[in-house]
Amino acid sequence: MDQAEELRTELHELRRAMETWSVIDLARGVLMEMFGCTAEAAWVTLRVVSHHTDTKLRTLAEQIIASTQGEPMATAIHASLHEQLRARGKQAREQGPSALTSTSGSNRRERRQSAANGDRRLIEVRSELTEVHEPG
Repeated sequence: MDQAEELRTELHELRRAMETWSVIDLARGVLMEMFGCTAEAAWVTLRVVSHHTDTKLRTLAEQIIASTQGEPMATAIHASLHEQLRARGKQAREQGPSALTSTSGSNRRERRQSAANGDRRLIEVRSELTEVHEPG
């Protein structure tokens, strides 16, 4: 595989990753709106449900988004999501409202930094592709 082909492959993978994250962020927002939880609590819920149901995070996110349009959700995903949200509600009752609204600043910073790094790498790959195709 030559350098241009490697860069095209990396660019494709970076674009796919950015698309995936936008779907996941939208699903996180749906959970936040529907259940009044923080971004961090929604993120943890997505990860746990994804793990418990052996469902890719993107697929889970797509199902959550589709459910807002009346599409049925897979039974295992629905049950696991319900269980996680019920457990979070129980935790909130036991610990008070801060259980659902506490956030981790370091996790938010890490995700923002990771997204910024991905954006920078996407720009670098585009630039490298341009250089490879320029005569000279």
